[in-house]
Amino acid sequence: MRKKWIGIVLTLGILFLSLATTGLTAELVVEQDVEKDFVLGKEFARVSDNFIVLFNTASSMNKKLPGSDMTRLQFAKEILRQANDGLPDLGYKAGLYLYSPFKPVYAMKTYNRDVYGDAIDSLPDRGRGPTLIQESLRKLDSVLAGLSGRTAVFVFWSGIYADMPGQKKPAQLAKELVQKYDVFFYVIDVEEDARGNDELRKLAGTREWGRVVPIEEIIDKPAGSVGAVFVLTPTVIERTKIVTRIVDVKLDNVIFDYNQSAVRSKFHDEMNALAGVLEAKPKSYVILAGHTCNRGPGEYNLRLSRLRAESVENYLVQNLGVSRGRIITQWYGETAPVVSNATSEGRSLNRRVEAMILGLD
Repeated sequence: MRKKWIGIVLTLGILFLSLATTGLTAELVVEQDVEKDFVLGKEFARVSDNFIVLFNTASSMNKKLPGSDMTRLQFAKEILRQANDGLPDLGYKAGLYLYSPFKPVYAMKTYNRDVYGDAIDSLPDRGRGPTLIQESLRKLDSVLAGLSGRTAVFVFWSGIYADMPGQKKPAQLAKELVQKYDVFFYVIDVEEDARGNDELRKLAGTREWGRVVPIEEIIDKPAGSVGAVFVLTPTVIERTKIVTRIVDVKLDNVIFDYNQSAVRSKFHDEMNALAGVLEAKPKSYVILAGHTCNRGPGEYNLRLSRLRAESVENYLVQNLGVSRGRIITQWYGETAPVVSNATSEGRSLNRRVEAMILGLD
């Protein structure tokens, strides 16, 4: 079994010790007086054409997160800063809106990192008033009407709202938007209280692209929040500088049978190797990205890619004892093929889950 380590440590002694603890072998470029090495590069591909942030400034956001001196509102602003700093400029249109009440901070237009960053900094540091989620979803209709392509809407919300007689529920309003536009909802759960979880899941579940992520998970794993707008593909880059640390590990892809999501036994060694790296590096975490070939409807393939990523996640958790908190699942359907789908062999390689380990510093 051959595994490729993207990143080379300075001394062979450290390298061989790391490989022994994980059960991996590596393909290396090592010489006496090494002048060249190979490191992880990144290629970005856009999976959403637009993104909108609905930022909650209700008084409930003034509560502090457990074990932190930061309020939920301050935490949310920091998440936006981190995401903005790491977001590649791929020609998005972007918007940033308050929704207590609905108000543009960065009205929908071409994304500019510096200007968007200034808009984030201008967000209030203290919340006030109720959470007016239904109003914001109704007014979102006119914003979406002027867009083309897929739109990711990030919503900072607890799932709790005022249920007024005759008023539609948030998930119902979101479903109506999904039926009219190519839009999905990525919900950042700002409250550890479980009372609103059902409505959060319903809102995110209006499209397969949607998901719910607790706010405390994103601050430690900023890479987990950006998968809604772009996909990162690891590449090997040659450079003339010795690497003194491991920066990332890219393991071989887990390949699936046509229309299947079960991890085949031939890839159990892959799973053992992945779990071994995570055990050897306690601060690391893994991103599992699910993909499909282009056979079948797009929405069905999106769900299938999600099931494949979750299948690998479940195998790691249930069979190898990996904590679910160290795993981020992302799914892209048929949108990011690694090779052409023109042949059966190419389609086979595209039915995959890619595993990338981060946090190895």
